[in-house]
Amino acid sequence: MAGSRSSSSVGKLLVAATLVSVIADSSQKGPVRVRPTMNAVRAVTDPGVPDETHEKFLKQNCRFGKPAKQPQVTDLLGPTMVIARETYVLEHSTTSKTPYWVSELLTAELLNGADNERLKPEPFRPEPLVPAGSRAELKDYQHSGYARGHMMPDADRTRNDLKRETYVLSNMVPQFGPFNSGVWLKLEKAVRAWAVARKEIHVITGPLWFDPDEADPTKADGQIVYSVIGPNQVAVPTHLYKIILSQNPTSKKWEALAFLFPNIPKYPASPPLEKFLTTIDFLEEHTGYDFFPEFQEDDQEKLESMRATVVWDK
Repeated sequence: MAGSRSSSSVGKLLVAATLVSVIADSSQKGPVRVRPTMNAVRAVTDPGVPDETHEKFLKQNCRFGKPAKQPQVTDLLGPTMVIARETYVLEHSTTSKTPYWVSELLTAELLNGADNERLKPEPFRPEPLVPAGSRAELKDYQHSGYARGHMMPDADRTRNDLKRETYVLSNMVPQFGPFNSGVWLKLEKAVRAWAVARKEIHVITGPLWFDPDEADPTKADGQIVYSVIGPNQVAVPTHLYKIILSQNPTSKKWEALAFLFPNIPKYPASPPLEKFLTTIDFLEEHTGYDFFPEFQEDDQEKLESMRATVVWDK
């Protein structure tokens, strides 16, 4: 959401401008990379659709503005492409070969009141708007030990043509299978239930590379080690986030939920979603993005800084 970030909080995280080469680490699953603590990218216009259609899809799925890179970090990580489709808008990184964020408008009408099934067979495919070498390929995920994790789920749509749009690898990140089909799926189903109850919600989902040690000055070294998979070295996120913005159906006041989940292979059986609540401020600080930059409500600062203690019952 619109608002300034202190130069000190961002400055503590700005320690390098480029990734270093892939290194070997026996404690990690496959090759790993090291990246600066704060990520930032340059936007590239999507050439895949006419300008007027691109703008229509942007306004449709980013009602309060496309997530904006904070000015202090715009030059740190390299080229991206904003891709706008009828069902979502995302910003794809040619460095990580993943999206940095995926934004959608989710309504009860789009869901048609149902939690529907995935397409069979599942039409996974590379992103056609990104050239080979700058994108993930199917072979990157083969035998990697990771699932192709949807950021915008196919079950958020009932029309098959819109469901197919979600199977492009630019909408995917490597996720551990039990996490993908466990607590992450639990959250996705809850989001759809909130959309049905509230008629309309705004959702932003994405990967995060985060090391809690970086918050401790005695341990911080300004870098985060993470795994990569496949010939194209697709980055494996350490965490996944999801932000939901909606009006309360009774009071009509704006409410927000922000979640952060470790991307790890083992979770307790069906942990409560409340355990993973965080603040929009925290996610903005650690992604380098200003979410909902055109949101201008009076309670904007409270929504950004407040950590919810319970999830919505409707």
